Amino acid sequence: MAQRYVESNMITFSSVISACGKDGEWQKALQLLAVMRQNEVECNNVTLSALISCCEKGSRWEKAVQLFGEMTRKSLESDVFIFNATISAFAKVGEWEQALHFVNAMVQGKMQSDMVTFNAALNACGKHGQWEKVLQLLSVMAHSKMESSTTTVSSAISGCDQGGEWERALQLFKDMVQETIEPSMITFNSLISTCEKSGEWEKSLQLLNMISQSSLECGTITFNAAISACEKG
Repeated sequence: MAQRYVESNMITFSSVISACGKDGEWQKALQLLAVMRQNEVECNNVTLSALISCCEKGSRWEKAVQLFGEMTRKSLESDVFIFNATISAFAKVGEWEQALHFVNAMVQGKMQSDMVTFNAALNACGKHGQWEKVLQLLSVMAHSKMESSTTTVSSAISGCDQGGEWERALQLFKDMVQETIEPSMITFNSLISTCEKSGEWEKSLQLLNMISQSSLECGTITFNAAISACEKG
């Protein structure tokens, strides 16, 4: 009877925490965790997975790592969704080294990664100009025969832009076009920013022309970057 009561409580908490995660109410999810601790209700992998997902949405990467460690200590099974949520939490706060650590753990553990895994890691590295790490991640994706998406290439281009590697950024864009991957405004903005920094004003005008021929709309940031590139050239 007592065991059934505990299991019932665990299921109830897991369901409510999952609902909080879907609604972005990560603070409430962590409050529920505190209530579970007070009532000595053990967390299972479902509960901890939902909590890690909540932490990712709330950019609470330190808490996500703590919860992940708890899963490891309890020998609870981790899956790709838990890893992805943890890596995404790192990406949101720019902890690219931690993000790569978890990607490597997945690879070494022979866990099947997916597009979400690499896009999150690329985003974390790209924001901090870690262009060499970005290219390494793309290489691992290619070796795994994983197809790139618009988000994938845009993050990689952003990383090369932040790292001052404009030629590599433009090469990635050429590869993107050849692979018929649809660029986004994030892609174009990163490229035009790269052209501005490198004084490649002619290429920035070519990119503006490409945007005008697409369904995308230029914003103030795009035009300002292109104008600045022309001024510097």
